[in-house]
Amino acid sequence: MRKDGTFALEIMRWQALMRKQTETKLRDLLLFGKPGALASTLLRLIAMEGEQVGETYRLAKRPSDGEFGQLIGAPRETVNRMFSQWKKEGVISMTPKEIIIHDAQYLRDLCHCEGCPAGVCRI
Repeated sequence: MRKDGTFALEIMRWQALMRKQTETKLRDLLLFGKPGALASTLLRLIAMEGEQVGETYRLAKRPSDGEFGQLIGAPRETVNRMFSQWKKEGVISMTPKEIIIHDAQYLRDLCHCEGCPAGVCRI
């Protein structure tokens, strides 16, 4: 790194990006509770793999409730209850293979989404 300033600069940028990703995930988990953390996780998945269809977003690869629970530090049952509530409210709909987000703004409001760039808004 001493000999190649460009390489050192890229390493520093990468470290800053990783720190920002970690900070935003921790913020979502600690400040906005389990619903905010789950909403943030869904928004991050949309940013990474989502397909926009009109006003809705489609996630073709649906993680299990247990996998979502591991990402947000909650039991599978808690994730299932939050998804059930959001389905009743018309925020999302699900099949065994996909999740369709009908009201992304509702999720953004839950986790106080700041509209992070794609490099930060990742799982």
